[in-house]
Amino acid sequence: MQMAQNCTRTDARGGANTLDRLLQALRGWSSQQMLRARIRRERLQLLEMSDAMLHDLGITRHDAEAEARRDYVPATRRVAGVCRGA
Repeated sequence: MQMAQNCTRTDARGGANTLDRLLQALRGWSSQQMLRARIRRERLQLLEMSDAMLHDLGITRHDAEAEARRDYVPATRRVAGVCRGA
């Protein structure tokens, strides 16, 4: 195993080694979980709002309840290359 210019361990073929790939996957998973938790908190905040506040946002109580029940991350909020199939 050799050390590359940027101090990243590489295998004989020049690619990132298994440990580096594992750490990258764990970072991606962690980012995905943090995003999911943040979206869940946002959805629960909708349930805490008054009908007047929801009306100001242009949604009904029914819309807020439906949004709170959703369990997926919208494509526009996904972490690049992480939330595949989520």
